[in-house]
Amino acid sequence: MQVYIHIGYPKTGSSAIQSHIFTNQGWFEERGVYIPRTGYTSGRGHARLINADLKRLALKSEMELPAEVRLQELAEELAARAAEGVETALISWEGLAAISPPTMAKIHRALAGHQVTILCYVRDQVSLYQAAALKTLEVQGYVSARSFFDPPDIKDEELQLYDFSTALTHWHDAFEGSASVRVRLFERSCLVAGDVVTDFLNWLGLEPDDDFTLQTRVVNSTLDSRAAAALLIAKVTRVAQPELMRLTGALLEVAGNSDGNVKDFLPESSRRRIHDYFSDSNAKLLKQFRPENAPAGSSELFPGLREAKTSPVFDYLRSVFLALDAPGPRVWDGGVLEGKQVAQLIRPPGSGWRGAEPDGAWSMGPRSTIVFLLPDINRQRGPGAIALHFHGNYMQGHSETVLSINNEEHRLNLRDTEVRASIDDAMCEGGVRVGLQHHFPGAEEENAGAAELAFKLMRISYRFIWD
Repeated sequence: MQVYIHIGYPKTGSSAIQSHIFTNQGWFEERGVYIPRTGYTSGRGHARLINADLKRLALKSEMELPAEVRLQELAEELAARAAEGVETALISWEGLAAISPPTMAKIHRALAGHQVTILCYVRDQVSLYQAAALKTLEVQGYVSARSFFDPPDIKDEELQLYDFSTALTHWHDAFEGSASVRVRLFERSCLVAGDVVTDFLNWLGLEPDDDFTLQTRVVNSTLDSRAAAALLIAKVTRVAQPELMRLTGALLEVAGNSDGNVKDFLPESSRRRIHDYFSDSNAKLLKQFRPENAPAGSSELFPGLREAKTSPVFDYLRSVFLALDAPGPRVWDGGVLEGKQVAQLIRPPGSGWRGAEPDGAWSMGPRSTIVFLLPDINRQRGPGAIALHFHGNYMQGHSETVLSINNEEHRLNLRDTEVRASIDDAMCEGGVRVGLQHHFPGAEEENAGAAELAFKLMRISYRFIWD
């Protein structure tokens, strides 16, 4: 019997292929392609042939058989169908791309006596990495906003899952060279009719006809970069879980119906890192397992580094998140800020303020900061200093503040006080940084409770000094 084993990878059209196998199982079998029942899961292919826990695929590449009984059952099922005259069988599950070589060898032993062909779609690892991250965010939700919008260096172990050359070599070696390994590019311009399902049928020597149900509904929609950005911003602004779930559903629907579905979110440095990591591996695969639909004369598996195509909407939302996460100082012209307006400068959390109330904002803990930028001034003929005016009230037990302005310290009562600071190049470029320090009797400053209140800032302004 000819046994085809479609091994994925994830995010290379595997879900679409398995969904169509599910809805057209009778069609396949009428045309001589048998779908084994052992380990089969509706809509997901043969996910239970090797391991029932699909979530482990996202976390580790080594998956041992929960019981070799299933492979024995598969061998017996195929033998029974072969005795009935069935000549072709199809096994499909994207998780097979990530199993260990010992497990591959067990599959080889279970399929002894059959002619085996390994089918695998490959996709450039930059887009594959991004698509997998978006799916992980959608399904598991543990991708942090910071790592998504400002990703750290990608670790080797994260990328090893997408080493096509090594995985296919393991399959080839596990079958001791007796299995054919066939590869195609998951790239719309290279697929038959620009569609992975039609292309897959072509691979099996089949063509869709009027009896084949080609899905028009999106079975496995995923977030695009813009939807993911909106979802993460909702998470960091503490939208409640039920609303987050409804938001995720709405964003999936919008992304699935969008004509401009954009997956790209990685900065150029991360894209280059992935491209360079797989340079040698991809060259090896092109030589050993050249994709059947690769453009003629191509000397690279995935020619060149894909141009960054992040959506302008995503770039805007990235800026929104960075502003929420670590807001930069605002330019302030010195006009009076009072009551809730003082929040324009204090920006909690992290600045040592509790947040604006109708009449001002309380300092919180022993240290609080205010940072703002000056308007552009002429350093030769402009003002030489600023006079910063404070108005506020102290909590009982407090009557003064150690005030620092760009490293100049003053011990002051800030109920109604003006303090001067010289303008220098650092202040013009980096802004005015004001620090307020309070002492809490009976407690070390570093151990003072986070909710300790000392001074309420009710009004603040500044003026330039020209002489």
